[in-house]
Amino acid sequence: LTEAVQLIDRKLKLRSQQLELAFAAVAAAVIGDPVELQQVFLNLLNAASDRTPGGGTLKLATANLTGVVEIAIQDASLGLGAEPLTDSAGNPPEVNGVPLLGMAIARNIVARFGGVIRSDAVPGAGTTVTVRFPVVSAKHRKQWVVQKAGRVRPLAFQGRPVGADQH
Repeated sequence: LTEAVQLIDRKLKLRSQQLELAFAAVAAAVIGDPVELQQVFLNLLNAASDRTPGGGTLKLATANLTGVVEIAIQDASLGLGAEPLTDSAGNPPEVNGVPLLGMAIARNIVARFGGVIRSDAVPGAGTTVTVRFPVVSAKHRKQWVVQKAGRVRPLAFQGRPVGADQH
């Protein structure tokens, strides 16, 4: 998350937008390819910025639920409709015949690491995209990282596992 927040910072400043960060107090770790997860969160933050009027506020929050880490990104749009993840045939949605691949790609990456993603819109209150990953125990995390030759690491913000107190 650190890199995604740093990469979106300039765009937010240019649009006079704020990003509110709220992190759970209890640390938890998830497993995933850091480059792909950065891509997911950068794409989600970028889309939230695009939907939010200049001067608006986006929110990024983590929660450590029972056995699950949740990352939620909320924009300040009109909340008129969440981008669907797929159409009725399971294909990415289209606008004027052009596929909207962002959410479909994000969903596929998240699913590969055992997670789920959903998009919810509330009229007048914005759209919230929520990503959930299963929590991985330290024992299993260590075994997984060794098996993958260190390519994968726990999802972290400022060097600490997501869900760690960021104060």
